[in-house]
Amino acid sequence: LLTQAALGRQAARTARELQLSPKDERLSLTPLHHVMERVVGVYASLLAGCILNFPESRETALSDLRELQPTVVQAPPRLWAKLKSGVELAAAEATAFQRRMIALALNPGGDGPNPLLDALILAPVRNRIGLSRARLCVTTGAPARSDVGAWFAAIRRPLTDAYGHAESGGAVTLAAHRGAFRTLDGVKLETLASGEIRLRSDTLFVGYAGEAANATRDGWWHSGDVVHAGAAGGAHPAGRVADLLDRDNGAASLKSEADLVKSPYVADAFLHRDARGQVIAAVLMDPDPVIKFAQDNSIPFTHFLSLCRSQDIRALIGRVIAETNARAPVKIDDFILIERSLGPGDPEISAMLVLRRRLLRPDDRSFEENAISQSA
Repeated sequence: LLTQAALGRQAARTARELQLSPKDERLSLTPLHHVMERVVGVYASLLAGCILNFPESRETALSDLRELQPTVVQAPPRLWAKLKSGVELAAAEATAFQRRMIALALNPGGDGPNPLLDALILAPVRNRIGLSRARLCVTTGAPARSDVGAWFAAIRRPLTDAYGHAESGGAVTLAAHRGAFRTLDGVKLETLASGEIRLRSDTLFVGYAGEAANATRDGWWHSGDVVHAGAAGGAHPAGRVADLLDRDNGAASLKSEADLVKSPYVADAFLHRDARGQVIAAVLMDPDPVIKFAQDNSIPFTHFLSLCRSQDIRALIGRVIAETNARAPVKIDDFILIERSLGPGDPEISAMLVLRRRLLRPDDRSFEENAISQSA
């Protein structure tokens, strides 16, 4: 339960922090029922006098983005990753000279290309994905992948990560790419010894509907989020406390998951211990790059399930796992593929396109049986 006053304060602060104005034009790319879209997106934009646009349908969202070219874009991490992947797949079809020029212009992590490369190469890329006018690109719902953040910074459209909850009435921190997070006015965050983030705010909810018990403790609300491993004094999340593989290793398992999803062939993944105590990676493949790999290597397939069952594709994911094990702190013993191409509307995936682990990892049967059942 959120009060009207709390929502008003939250929307006003967000509009001020993001410097929204009547000159801005926005396209809604996240579900309206999500608090970050409702408050950070719609309410803040209305207060600032922004023009609000909505896609014709879920299927036309990306084409609408290209047509509209808004100045403010807010989307979940997986959509940003999809935009990056689409450009990379198109670039793979270019000539060797064109690929070399694209590599020179992008150079993720660098200071940016010279004006000529920016005008000749990056400007068409930004126009192709709908960001030619974008001055603010916001990711909500989960932390952005580091490789995705670096890529968008390279095309001069850096991502700003907005962190918040329904219980906090919207955003509580904003973190620019390669920059320190900043806390919104009226919010105080602390990181407990366990790594969990707790917060207090004048926009905090007053309780859960139908529950008499107070959900806060001495004015603090325990978020259930855990900070990045080794984050000194930071309070930007790596994931959920409930998702930690082992409570005593900090967020090391989440760091391994983050490393795994850097692969262009992996849309999402999480780690799990099986009955023998082995670390198993549940992998949701990204269909477009995997299909491109299959076509380039003459691997026969008829649909997504047949790709998942292909020994060549499994060998590909096995190599991705081996590369992750060479870098990441938690070693993966084995993997299993989620044999459905999950997307918006599927119960196993959230409104922000994040895997719902509890539905993919029920307690009453083995994970392997569950993952295979998803292909039925």
